[in-house]
Amino acid sequence: MDDVLRHISFETARTWIERLAGVPAPVRMEDIPGLAAEFGWEPTNFESRYRYEAEGEPQMILVRGNDETGELYSVFFNLVRNWGEDLLKNVAVVDFWPKYVEAFCGVWGEPWSVMTDPSTLIWKLHEQG
Repeated sequence: MDDVLRHISFETARTWIERLAGVPAPVRMEDIPGLAAEFGWEPTNFESRYRYEAEGEPQMILVRGNDETGELYSVFFNLVRNWGEDLLKNVAVVDFWPKYVEAFCGVWGEPWSVMTDPSTLIWKLHEQG
């Protein structure tokens, strides 16, 4: 599966999510460079993108905000990513998600229904495979 998926560890994801959630509101764009250094994210040529090396593969972290006001909209990173194009590889991604869901449930309690409801899109994709 390593040739199909690139992922960050649960521990890394949990650290980033909890630390970002714990930053006092309102979070500003200028708060991100310090957090990025703390997380091991390397700056890139673009102010809104950082690079993180996980499992020997680079990952991109995207930071969206308003440059004029400094308001931060979102910080986005992939927990798991499919480097392939076919349905079988997409199913491998779907199979990986329950591991994260189980781990996050153990820490934070039950997830949103979209992660556990078998009628949602992520589970339908798995059934097609």
